Amino acid sequence: MSTPADPALTLLTLLASGASAAELSAVDAPEARALALRVRAAFDTRRRREAELSALVDTARDLASMRDPAGVLDAIARAYDNPTIRRGVVRTLGSALAGSSLREVPIPGAPEGQRP
Repeated sequence: MSTPADPALTLLTLLASGASAAELSAVDAPEARALALRVRAAFDTRRRREAELSALVDTARDLASMRDPAGVLDAIARAYDNPTIRRGVVRTLGSALAGSSLREVPIPGAPEGQRP
């Protein structure tokens, strides 16, 4: 791919092609580079959030199809072991309950002091 002469256009081209933060940092255009890095970070955050929500939807779909209460509880425990799902649950509940007073409840079998 040929590189445009204008550094801002170079950054836009790199962003459009999914370039990493390191590739963006190599362009010599301080103000435009800072903005491009913020856009890249926003893309990364959105992609991570999408993966978390997708994992939650998949888990909810699986749980909805189960009939055995013990099996449902086992599936919930297994799903919570998945860091992507755990982050999604924590973020989703945190957003939904903002302003509510929450209390941390210890999880049996979880290492002491471990938080999601």
